[in-house]
Amino acid sequence: MHKILYITAFLTGFVLMSFELLGARIIAPYFGSSLITWSSLIGIILFSISFGYLLGGKYADRKPKLDHLALILLLCAFSIAAVGFLKDNILNLIHNNISNLKVKTVFGILILFFAPGFLIGCSSPYILKIALKDLKQTGTTAGRIYAISTLGSILGTFLTGFMLIPNFGHVVAIIFCSMLLLLNAITIFLMKRKLGSITMLILVVITIFINIKTYGNHISKPYIDEDSAYNRILIFEDQNTNTRVLQLNNHINGAIYLDSNELVYEYNQVYFKLISELQPKKILILGGGAFNLPRYLSSNYGFDQLDIVEIDPKLVDLSVKHFAFEKSKNVNIYVEDARNFLLKNSNSYDLIIWDVFTSPLTAPYQMTTSECLDLMNKNLNPNGSILSNILGSLEGQKSIFLRGIVNTGNLKFKNISLFPVYELKDRHRSQNIILRLSNQRHQTNIPGFSMEEFNGFEHSEKAGALIFTDDYCPVNYLLSQQ
Repeated sequence: MHKILYITAFLTGFVLMSFELLGARIIAPYFGSSLITWSSLIGIILFSISFGYLLGGKYADRKPKLDHLALILLLCAFSIAAVGFLKDNILNLIHNNISNLKVKTVFGILILFFAPGFLIGCSSPYILKIALKDLKQTGTTAGRIYAISTLGSILGTFLTGFMLIPNFGHVVAIIFCSMLLLLNAITIFLMKRKLGSITMLILVVITIFINIKTYGNHISKPYIDEDSAYNRILIFEDQNTNTRVLQLNNHINGAIYLDSNELVYEYNQVYFKLISELQPKKILILGGGAFNLPRYLSSNYGFDQLDIVEIDPKLVDLSVKHFAFEKSKNVNIYVEDARNFLLKNSNSYDLIIWDVFTSPLTAPYQMTTSECLDLMNKNLNPNGSILSNILGSLEGQKSIFLRGIVNTGNLKFKNISLFPVYELKDRHRSQNIILRLSNQRHQTNIPGFSMEEFNGFEHSEKAGALIFTDDYCPVNYLLSQQ
């Protein structure tokens, strides 16, 4: 009997951590992958497990039977299958009807993840109660079960993060978790000769049917929905604008016209106009995304060298397949972390496009710090510039991230300019703002766009005096407050 209990402890530990990692991918297209998402996900999972420990322990004392444990596993398999089948409908409904990000994130995670977490929590005291037949071996037995369960959690973490999600996607991984617990439950039922129960058979059949239906719905979607090691990637066509769009997690990252080679988004147009004025010959782009700007530069601008650093290899492949990017002989693509590239790079550039901010809710904090800007400065020629697109406002609450970036940049660069993409009288309105950092003063005149020289923000406002460093860099918190 102990063997099946150890197997169950291992599998429930595996599924717990695997399902928690999958939760981030399930939630990302609706609520992002920010600190809010992860805090809510971890908190709700822990709450549900603790509640399961409490009630499962009481139930185990009354009826410590192996077939009851199997029923808990079967219900957990069913609940995980239901999450895979219903997740998009539920999250879309919550997203459209609740405006507060924190509230809808917590509520959405609670609806989807409470039942599986609760049932996994229920299984733990059940396993322990059934296994404890000799009170003299209580410590040894409990320690062995905890150790085996933790080993399962370790394998679930690595296998899901390193293999299942990047190679098969989150939907297949959800089905895999559900089927693991379903097979575990069926094995116990067969051992106890209880699978003949009509209720049990119906639950088994329904769980299998839901998993098959979920996979069928996934492969028949009218759009591309893929997972990589770094992103939940959606690619779809917008008939209203006649564009093909790339969405990373919950934010639009790039697009191309289906019948034109022109740039779709205004901030890329401002990028190109600034590049045309600066006339750089050696360009480094940190963050490829859909490779819209590199594609346009290759066709419309003469450069000697264009180096692109993109951490996600799947985005490189998808940009060629779906966004008409073609690599030419003077274009080099480096698939690695941008800061790691800056550390070991020996080239110097006339222009660095600092385009690693893929979401208004989260940012790679290590790419925003004074130390990172120092690395970029070292990779620049003396007359070089850095350009970056930042979503925020010129004044007010929505400017706090921009203010931190500008204050940090002011430590390393002599000249800072801001180019609001839209000519707006309302300086509190959120918009794309192009930031230019350089050690030389550039006179820029772009028709239709304004330039603001940085003269310092009022320190009385929140984040006005904040400097981002590797030691202290609350960028994701600040973005969540905008």
